[in-house]
Amino acid sequence: MLAVEAKSTKGRLMRSAIQPKQAEQLDAVAKVGHAAYLLVEFRIGDNRYNRFAVPWQLVPWRKLKSALSIGPTDMRLEWLIIP
Repeated sequence: MLAVEAKSTKGRLMRSAIQPKQAEQLDAVAKVGHAAYLLVEFRIGDNRYNRFAVPWQLVPWRKLKSALSIGPTDMRLEWLIIP
């Protein structure tokens, strides 16, 4: 089984961009040992971007101010999707 949620953002991706039902599905798939991924595209200007495939259980959410989010600098090199 495979569960994937894909998001695109300019700047940081807010945790709230992932709906509770989406998170529940990713959690359920990961819990039974199957593949669950967050695909995230960080847009950097015109036609430039960095894309990552992050294992759901390893998403490095960081609390900045009062909200959880992730940004390109929070990503690991091994998660980078090279076009």
